[in-house]
Amino acid sequence: MSSNETQTIYRVPTLGGTPTKFLSNAQFIEFSPDGKQISFRRFDL
Repeated sequence: MSSNETQTIYRVPTLGGTPTKFLSNAQFIEFSPDGKQISFRRFDL
């Protein structure tokens, strides 16, 4: 995936179930080492 493509993040239940869309239209997504925080950029043109 190239760096200028947008990405979608889904929340997936640990014990199974239906994934739900959490974040869309984002670029440069990163998670903190403990997994409790997320950072991203959005470009509105």
